[in-house]
Amino acid sequence: PAGTIPNLQQMRQKLGYWPIQEIDLTGNNKPETVLTISADAIAALNKEAPKIKAQDKNLSRPRTLILSDDGKLIYTDFSKNSQQFLTAIAKISDGTSLALLVENGDRYSLKRWSENHQRFE
Repeated sequence: PAGTIPNLQQMRQKLGYWPIQEIDLTGNNKPETVLTISADAIAALNKEAPKIKAQDKNLSRPRTLILSDDGKLIYTDFSKNSQQFLTAIAKISDGTSLALLVENGDRYSLKRWSENHQRFE
């Protein structure tokens, strides 16, 4: 059905060599799925898409999707004209959780999982 997210095994079969990581980002002891897709790989999916110009920094950056352990989309920088990019996953010094280091234009921010709001903030 439309909108159904495939399981990890199905994604790996379709995506082949694209980097997929499983890591617990929400602190529930169940791994989330982090999928990073290069601009070239995106263009390869849509053969009619124009070649991405090297000088267009935003379009030539990899894009990331993070799916919860139950398959819900909990993070994406995969939207048209987005200036937001996941740069790294960082372990915070308190040792209890991981955070997303996100670049947005010329700024960086750490986003941690909010159990109350069920999103990265």
